[in-house]
Amino acid sequence: QTCALPIYLIGTAGFRVDGNSQFGREVSPAWSVAIPIPLSGLTLRGSYSEGFRAPSVNELYYPGFGNPQLVPEISSEWDGGFTKTFGEGAEITANYFSRRVHDLIVAVPCSFNADSCPDGALAGNAGRVDTQGIEVIPSVHPIRGLALSGSFTYLDETHVSVTPTTRPTRVPKYSAAALVEYTRAEIFRGSDRFTTTLAYTFVGDRDDITTAGGITSHDAYNLFNFSATYSPGIRWRVVRDEAMIARVQNLFDRNYSESFGFRSPPVNFMAGLKLYF
Repeated sequence: QTCALPIYLIGTAGFRVDGNSQFGREVSPAWSVAIPIPLSGLTLRGSYSEGFRAPSVNELYYPGFGNPQLVPEISSEWDGGFTKTFGEGAEITANYFSRRVHDLIVAVPCSFNADSCPDGALAGNAGRVDTQGIEVIPSVHPIRGLALSGSFTYLDETHVSVTPTTRPTRVPKYSAAALVEYTRAEIFRGSDRFTTTLAYTFVGDRDDITTAGGITSHDAYNLFNFSATYSPGIRWRVVRDEAMIARVQNLFDRNYSESFGFRSPPVNFMAGLKLYF
């Protein structure tokens, strides 16, 4: 005799209340649902939320950048997707999301002036920004201790602004990441653990503010980082765990920058000891 497992729904809901002496009070609701489907390894999920963000003190009053005329951002976002597991060896998650922000606070480029525009940009409100996209997150565990995971994100963005330069910047249309992690225990003693990770990051070309105060396309870049951690598992009187850490940033010495005028560091090495009390 067999019986079918029931399909059930898991839901959560809530709200947030923001009170600001300058911009008043805003109530932002949110909810989410998940529908696990037994025996199939599939979970369907969706969510909706609203948001409120008042301008920061720097965005309002920082000399040469702040704008006291800014108004708060009001946003709404919904998404839907699924997670599919394949036993204990693999999993894939895919999501579609759509976000709308009214009066998004952005950096607006301006011609350099030592008094009115010393940083090449001023804070301003974009009229409305709509962003939709997809995100895919696979992960695989081919053997014990080895995990392969990654993510890919595609963004499609439109904006309605007062001027062409009042728009979001440093938002890539394509971005991706990957991680290879290997963990092994009991190498030298029964309680030790050794973990290595190789992380890859890709950021596609995106609009950015130049050092001269204009907007142009900023080149894409690839980045690899490597790290290794060894925990001997020795318990002392006041220390319950410890870890020796080594990390190499920008492993292949890529020449890139996240924003114009600020070149990222070349290949560099860090090492240290972490103690847990």
